Amino acid sequence: IADAMTQFIIQKYAQIRCRKMIRMATSLEDEFSEAMNFVEDYDYVVSSAKYDEKEIAKKYIKKEDHLSFIGVDRGEFAKNFGDYPEATYNVDSFSSVEDVQKNLEGTPVRATTLTPNGQMPFKDKRLDVVMDQYSNYNKDEVKRVLKDDGYFIVNQYGSHNLREFLNVYMYLRVKGVWDLESCKMTLKSINFKVEEAYEDYGYVRFKNLSQLHTYFTIVLQDVAANPEKY
Repeated sequence: IADAMTQFIIQKYAQIRCRKMIRMATSLEDEFSEAMNFVEDYDYVVSSAKYDEKEIAKKYIKKEDHLSFIGVDRGEFAKNFGDYPEATYNVDSFSSVEDVQKNLEGTPVRATTLTPNGQMPFKDKRLDVVMDQYSNYNKDEVKRVLKDDGYFIVNQYGSHNLREFLNVYMYLRVKGVWDLESCKMTLKSINFKVEEAYEDYGYVRFKNLSQLHTYFTIVLQDVAANPEKY
């Protein structure tokens, strides 16, 4: 009897003590129960960027160049890039080539993907510029396909940038530190010269799950196609 009374008292105390947290958890549970009924909501808050990767990239691209984007956004960044050089490609290993090419309709960008061996689908020393937009890359492959005087432009999330976002977006959690200095060291290890470098610790704030879902469908098209996975 004493044990039962003790448990009852502890439970009631916990309910009183944690009343605010219980209400919050209940509210979240109700919101998640309606998680598949998303509506488009762009009212989230994003910090102002300290640099423009598109403008930086265009400084290094000439009209006669061969350019390839590496991304995971179904070609969305390439689609809105504009001022395309002589030949432009988009490598996306997340989406099918058909889906990416359909999204790129109206642009001269050709959609492609990695080979079955995980290589970039280009001959040695073929490209003048490779631009990575929020995607993993194989440094040796980038070096292989770039001309000796070519440029590699990298725009990625670091291990301290939007950490919660990365934990959802990446199947394998980020281990160690990935930041500006780490990236520079990696590129220098394959004898690349760093021309310029920037780092920005940004943030995104959401008021509801629809805003979170809307944001994800913009930056990672795979979410739009497979929301249950996330």
